Amino acid sequence: MSQEHAVRGGRHEGIDALRGILLLYVVAFWHGLGFAPAHGWHVNVFTTQLTSIALGTFLLLSGYLAGLEWLKLERRGVGFGERSRRIVWSRVRKLYPLYLLAVVVFWAVGISDTVEAIKAALLVSSVLKPAPETLWFVLALLTLIALAPVLLWRGTSGRGFLGRVLAALLLATIYAVTTRLLDSRIVFYLPTFALGLWWGRSGISAIESRTRATLAAILLLGAICYGIERSHTSFILTNIRNVLVLFSASGLIFAATLKARSLGRAYIAVEYFAYAGYAAYLFHRPIYIDMAQFMPTSMTSQALYIELACVPVIFAVAGALQKGSDMVLSWFATREPDGSRRHELPPAPPASSENPAAGRIFKSVH
Repeated sequence: MSQEHAVRGGRHEGIDALRGILLLYVVAFWHGLGFAPAHGWHVNVFTTQLTSIALGTFLLLSGYLAGLEWLKLERRGVGFGERSRRIVWSRVRKLYPLYLLAVVVFWAVGISDTVEAIKAALLVSSVLKPAPETLWFVLALLTLIALAPVLLWRGTSGRGFLGRVLAALLLATIYAVTTRLLDSRIVFYLPTFALGLWWGRSGISAIESRTRATLAAILLLGAICYGIERSHTSFILTNIRNVLVLFSASGLIFAATLKARSLGRAYIAVEYFAYAGYAAYLFHRPIYIDMAQFMPTSMTSQALYIELACVPVIFAVAGALQKGSDMVLSWFATREPDGSRRHELPPAPPASSENPAAGRIFKSVH
């Protein structure tokens, strides 16, 4: 089925579902059960790998949406410098206010110290580690977004793009080894983010026409990394294997997502989790810490308390925070520097006939 059938109100249901499920998994399961003293069973080789895949898939999704926006601006004739500014600034503008509030809250409740908080607020913790717990992922995302224009520089050559990705990996590795200051997770997740970026830059119709070849290549990578795991135990090869697993699994999940059918009425719940998920990720740790004072003693009751009491509170608070942030940003977006109301711009032109779904799915960026 065409992806257009999975678009509702300008948003791609599959992308929203994927985003909501990934964030719910991290908040409710991976981190949630970690706050239950009687639980430790949820941390094992399988779930650790699954969590890496979940985070990698989210970054692939972010790269894809950034690449799709880049393509849209390029087709409008927007220059490289302006494209770069819009790609980076639109995400910093949306993500940074709540992120900065989370940095302050983490510092206030003692999760991070003053130096960590200052570096995190200045968005340099990824290259001057350590980064605060949980917030490292947002820092990694913003760092990769800042790198996106460099990776997309100079045309549509796949070889050129691959060369720039490999150069970025090499330079990041050299910096990490020589200074010991780089958060190594940047290197780990860069290939997956770059895959999403290139898919978005290539356009939806291009991906759809190559779906079988794409999935075949991804499955081949998975088979190769399985062979590495079975044959070697060295540190370097194990890390190569982990990157390949992340790359192939995240690509497979996202390629399947683009083919998703309509979710029907279930989309209402999915839409809320996707909407509130970012704020839930930012603030779940201090909420868990505060609610841990009422933690029951038995294993079963702890799991029920986490999932049926803490998680609903987290997503309720997150929804309110996200709504408040959106209202403030919307107010500033409609005002001139002197406080007067800004005149609305004319509507954007319709999506190109070459790729009619791009205009609708692009709206999922925000």
